[in-house]
Amino acid sequence: MGRGKRLDDRETRTKGEKKESRTTSSGKKSSAYVTVKEQSDAPVLPEPPQTMLSRCPAFTRHVIGFLVLVLLTANVRSGPRYSSRIVDIQTGAIRGIILELNSRHLEPVEVFRGVPYAAPPVGPLRFRLPQPPLPWPGTRLADTFGAVCPQKLPDVSNKTAALLYMPKGRYQYLKKLVPLLVNQSEDCLFLNIYVPGSGK
Repeated sequence: MGRGKRLDDRETRTKGEKKESRTTSSGKKSSAYVTVKEQSDAPVLPEPPQTMLSRCPAFTRHVIGFLVLVLLTANVRSGPRYSSRIVDIQTGAIRGIILELNSRHLEPVEVFRGVPYAAPPVGPLRFRLPQPPLPWPGTRLADTFGAVCPQKLPDVSNKTAALLYMPKGRYQYLKKLVPLLVNQSEDCLFLNIYVPGSGK
């Protein structure tokens, strides 16, 4: 490349490339750029040492990363921590869960969810006085909320329409409450018991 000569896009090449002419098998000349290593006075730095992970193929690294992610997710979703004690009530034994509260100043709470306090008010028991609950064998895990009684809930799916007939505070409250009331049934006579100070 001479000084002052302007190269068009076809002749532009990067530093370290050299243009060579070659003769093909048909006798025609062709030009090609080949990379030429330039001499440099800069010191040659040693390559960084390889770690065990860098020696692994890319597929293996992806598999290891996936397994670590699965283990972390399994640890987070390991489910409720069950109480160490079993409580005997009139209809059988129940075992609750330990609920960790979002404060380091508050102790965990022992919770018993979905404990029936009456027989299901269905069939011949509908619209009658509650009857004692049926006993159960063994230990009942009280770790799941029971169904809520059937009720018509306000429609909060359309915020603009909902705010026409309710205050904003009530709308925000119902927006959080409605998803918890989806499971409705006539068999809804359950207690949720929270025992502070016993969740150790």
